[in-house]
Amino acid sequence: MTTLRFWRFGKNKGFLAFLFLAIAGSIQADWVLRNTFNGVLHFLLVPMGEEGKISVIDQVDEAKAFLKEKNTKLERIPPYSFLRIKGEGGPALLLGFYVSSDRPAYPLVRAKLPSASGEPVFVIGESDLWKGKSGQHEVIYPWELELPDGNIRIDNRYLEWRTVPEVKAFNTSFVPDTIIRYRGGASEKVLLSQSKEWPSKGSAVESVKIVLGIENLFLMISAFSPLGPSTSYWFYLRPEKIEGSPGPEPQKGSWILAVEIPIVGKGGPILLWIPNTEKPIQIGTYTAELFQLEGEIESKYLPDEVKRRVGEISRILMSVVVQGREGAEEFFLTEFSPQDIPLVSEIFP
Repeated sequence: MTTLRFWRFGKNKGFLAFLFLAIAGSIQADWVLRNTFNGVLHFLLVPMGEEGKISVIDQVDEAKAFLKEKNTKLERIPPYSFLRIKGEGGPALLLGFYVSSDRPAYPLVRAKLPSASGEPVFVIGESDLWKGKSGQHEVIYPWELELPDGNIRIDNRYLEWRTVPEVKAFNTSFVPDTIIRYRGGASEKVLLSQSKEWPSKGSAVESVKIVLGIENLFLMISAFSPLGPSTSYWFYLRPEKIEGSPGPEPQKGSWILAVEIPIVGKGGPILLWIPNTEKPIQIGTYTAELFQLEGEIESKYLPDEVKRRVGEISRILMSVVVQGREGAEEFFLTEFSPQDIPLVSEIFP
């Protein structure tokens, strides 16, 4: 992963390449849950006693009744992605189910998470499917539990996006007007002929689709080249009133927030950078294929001060950053308005 820390997003300047555990550790969290199953994990964490035991939800019927009761409070992790979540200070039971297109029923999931210091990463997958006495997978059927209403599901299938218009589209002849190289704490503008990374590793974007739901925001990015683990997509959020023209490159004081989507594999976090903070906040998740990704930003993860500032945003600038041997290169692709983003209700009436 490549994480860009401009002077306004932290004291450390430049780019840092992280392994998965380093990525998880950079997110403000108690626990990190990683979904390795090809399905969306819907779940809750149920605190367990000091002895690591739980007096309820050890029977399938009890578990299904509990999940139906707590249906609106379930967390979600897309396939191959991971999510930071607040721990309870002790062992917990992860209880939930998987939703995937190749299964007519939702297999139940049950995993005990031990108490651990620091920010541990727990992997949830095939081995955590709940098996009955005869070895079969216990399931909950779609008619037993109503999933939260949603026209777009982040499930690595992309079917719903066919009817969503592009916020921005690019052809194969597009080249960025501005390229900045970062190396050794310094930055310089370079020409396209001097670039070492364009158009590789997903830097040459084909299209960007964004749609706004009642509470959450959904996005899809496709590229002409395979997405690389050294690539990050950035969205700089600009307030309505600034003095002077900031130009294509984000300048100090002209951008109030930045959203980063770092490519870390088949799935990962969507991060929010707030000025003068050392660490980003995870505000969503994405899942990815070779040439595209889809993700969801959930409003419940946004701090209150950020929610209050959303109304100030008038322009959004998109760039893509690629880490290379000679430093990191940032390609500024496009700029658009929040008003260019359609509502889900406009597309799926």
